[in-house]
Amino acid sequence: MKKPAVKKIISVAVRIAVFGAIFAYFLVHLSYMVRPKLSHTRNNISGFYGEKKDSLDVVFIGTSGTMSAYAPMQAYEDYGYTSYNFCTNERTVESITYSVKEVLKTQSPRLLVIDVRPLIRKVTMAQLLADGDTPSVRYNTDGYRYSLDRLKFLWKTLPHNTSSLSYYFDVIVYHGEPLYWNNWNSAYHFTYRGYNFMGWSNDIPEPEINDDIVPLDENLDAALDEILALCKTVDSKVLFLYYPYRIAMYNDYQIENVNYVQQKITEAGFPFIDCEEYYDEIGLDAAKDFQNGGHWNILGAQKITAWLAPRLKEQYDLPDHRQESGYEVWNEDLVKWDKVVKRQRRNIKRLIKNAKASSTEGAAD
Repeated sequence: MKKPAVKKIISVAVRIAVFGAIFAYFLVHLSYMVRPKLSHTRNNISGFYGEKKDSLDVVFIGTSGTMSAYAPMQAYEDYGYTSYNFCTNERTVESITYSVKEVLKTQSPRLLVIDVRPLIRKVTMAQLLADGDTPSVRYNTDGYRYSLDRLKFLWKTLPHNTSSLSYYFDVIVYHGEPLYWNNWNSAYHFTYRGYNFMGWSNDIPEPEINDDIVPLDENLDAALDEILALCKTVDSKVLFLYYPYRIAMYNDYQIENVNYVQQKITEAGFPFIDCEEYYDEIGLDAAKDFQNGGHWNILGAQKITAWLAPRLKEQYDLPDHRQESGYEVWNEDLVKWDKVVKRQRRNIKRLIKNAKASSTEGAAD
């Protein structure tokens, strides 16, 4: 082959490569901009990416329960350490290891706190797909930045067919949405740091606790092994916990499974807090503090945070940034946070008062 022909082929190849790189670049960022900010799950993830690099002392990896149980801004206001709820609705067991890796790409927290609820509820990608629960599948796939880890996660957990293409390139699903230009890098400022305000309900079951131990299913047990193996390799301290869920049993042996998970985690050398055991100490009131059996309103979240935050502060020697330069935005956000909290507390208390009045009138009739 003559040299001019070779040069022409190389030139064409370079042009194609450059065009492909430019196309991929804009496709990625277009995907970020059209992801709808209709779900607190996506808000949480993009908000996490919006945090300054290596600025978080604690990161919580959990479910919608975690979003409503722990208030990072309250912990900062009372104790000065920074934290974030890196959480999704219906988090699957498989996504826990993926999320740990994702967190450590931009943050070096002193502490990772992992809620084991997905293991107890037996939430897996396969089960969500079998149930046809597409929204919950997308909570676990969409919203994250494109990366090799994301590709591996999708390949591992989704079926290998053409119907899965829209999970790899979610712009296929969201292309008709408005463009959110401030989400160009899948990052924006989230004042509440992953906390999600919930409503109120008083139809909550009482705690059920026993000491029996029942192992997880084989696939869930293997997933827990994988989580523990990864946690042994990270520089951050790792704490596992189970929030004081007042839920009717989703699965057989739910309480017994918690006991098994606690045993296995502590045997692996990690601390575990079963908040069910501290229900009275936390001071939760089933008639006031819950949105339902698996979520809390601001009244419950403030109690859980007030109980948990000082323990984390003391045990892990977390710093106080309230007077430090560089944390002005946190102090500014506290003003906004306190205003919203006061309004939410008033709303919840009004609902409780109205419910009591209706109950009294009904009894009189």
